[in-house]
Amino acid sequence: MPGLEKVTASPAASAGGHGDEGPASLERRLRSWRPFPHEVAAAVYIAAGIFILERLPVTYPREALLLAASFPIAWIAGFTAVLLAGREVARRLRGRSRPVAFATEALILVRAALVLAPVLSVHFLLKSFIWLVNPRTWDAQLWELDRIVHFGLSPTLFLTVAFADGGFLRFLDVVYSGAYFFLIVVSVPVLLVVPQPSRRMAFLAAYTFIWMAGSVLYLALPSWGPVFVVSDLFSGVLRHMPATVSVQEVLFGEISSLVKQPLAPRIVRFGSVAAFPSLHLAVVTVFTVASRWVSGRWFLANLVLVVLMLVGSVVTGYHYLVDSWAGIALGLAACSAGSRLFPSPCAATGGPDSPQRP
Repeated sequence: MPGLEKVTASPAASAGGHGDEGPASLERRLRSWRPFPHEVAAAVYIAAGIFILERLPVTYPREALLLAASFPIAWIAGFTAVLLAGREVARRLRGRSRPVAFATEALILVRAALVLAPVLSVHFLLKSFIWLVNPRTWDAQLWELDRIVHFGLSPTLFLTVAFADGGFLRFLDVVYSGAYFFLIVVSVPVLLVVPQPSRRMAFLAAYTFIWMAGSVLYLALPSWGPVFVVSDLFSGVLRHMPATVSVQEVLFGEISSLVKQPLAPRIVRFGSVAAFPSLHLAVVTVFTVASRWVSGRWFLANLVLVVLMLVGSVVTGYHYLVDSWAGIALGLAACSAGSRLFPSPCAATGGPDSPQRP
């Protein structure tokens, strides 16, 4: 996400599921002004987030409420347009009818944009100011919980020794720090375009939920992550991970400037840090579950990514392993909620749940 402008110091300035709705009912609902449950939750989240931000002892650029997430949203929109155009060309060349009405396609994408753009922006802003909202950190407790949950063994100490091969670490560096953004800007468009409409909406609801829940947990249990607390433990592995180090240097500067001079002007590029839960794992988990509706091979590839992200989250020092388990649990819970809100008609009748093909 792009950096914020300078932050100038100043005084503190229902819905249930749709199990009885078929494709026609969903299309009628999409055309109505009545919000879906995830849209209601998003509106509450956005309002609460703005309320918290407005009560901060610093000012922030108000345009960031819409523009902080503009960079990933622009990429997602671009890939979505390319995907739609390519599918339309393929459909016409094969002489097939359009599987989903154009109006339905447009309504799903418009509603997705109206939800995701402000939710992601508010999430980014809240994460940037966590220490001003709740200055207590839980790193010591998470380190101890990590050890207790894993039978007295510290996953951080174990994995940084077990995965010390330079070649693997360089590969993990690319996957964790580089491929993650590419994964988002490709997977989101595919999952908003290819599956049947009810599955698209289920994915959209799940994807929205993880970002909102992530903010709530970040504010309730702030933590920096082990690499910013006991950095010496990671010196051996990080010398093979230049991309990770470059990001962590920026993040360390953001943390330091916030803690040392919380009311001073500063520029935020990555939104500071928060360890619990790992949204890397939550995001990849949602993509993994949703990819079953598109391709079995993509599903298996995403399972591999979950494992790589799980290892990378600890080896890079961004997270305690319990953060990553929490991220996976959050992703699964969000997918379950999304599927309950938008159950597939095929799943309900026992029929095939195949993606919409050109």
